[in-house]
Amino acid sequence: NAEPVAVPEIKDILEVKKVNLTDLENFNTGIYKLNKILGGFYMGQVILLTGERGKGKSTLASQFGTMAVKAGYNTFFYSGELMDWYFRNWLDFQVAGDSHINKSRNPYGDFDYSVDGSIYPQIEKWYGGKIKIYDNNIIQEDEHDDLLETIEKAITRYSCRAIFIDNLMTAMNDDIASDLNRQQTAFVRKLTHIAKRFNVVIFLVAHPKKNQTGKYTFNNDDV
Repeated sequence: NAEPVAVPEIKDILEVKKVNLTDLENFNTGIYKLNKILGGFYMGQVILLTGERGKGKSTLASQFGTMAVKAGYNTFFYSGELMDWYFRNWLDFQVAGDSHINKSRNPYGDFDYSVDGSIYPQIEKWYGGKIKIYDNNIIQEDEHDDLLETIEKAITRYSCRAIFIDNLMTAMNDDIASDLNRQQTAFVRKLTHIAKRFNVVIFLVAHPKKNQTGKYTFNNDDV
């Protein structure tokens, strides 16, 4: 009278919910051709942003963040390299737009740029309460949550639906010297689990590695 025991990891294809992509929760990328290809950024995804150093990965990530806010989603940013005031200043330039950027020539013959002060009340009203950032001022020796736990709290306590991590190497707090590839794989796997579990979208900035000539290459294995 024995009955076969079901395998929880295996299900019939008919058990899979039919989904129309146009009905899934997503927000606009803000870039026409990219939006045409991807259809937007969908919740439950982990999106990898990569490129050469200094070529705009972080700027692009923060631009996507403004699109998330525009779509009505609370957003969380982690930057392992920028001070909080520098990050806010960087973000303000994008939110203000070129029509509210002042341009002046400095003594060295170059141009300096600044956000028009009159627009700040409007900027603050637009993103106030909607953008959270990781506090880099926390002393590393003090007891505090690791980044993954902090991300979960940003999601559950502050309703953040778009998460930005800049960048992979500064985000991992394990001993990466022991096995770098394994640590990276484990970290991204945990991010994927968080994205699916909480139905959020996570953007991860990652640098490519240099080849033997000292130049960056862009095969999948180089990221």
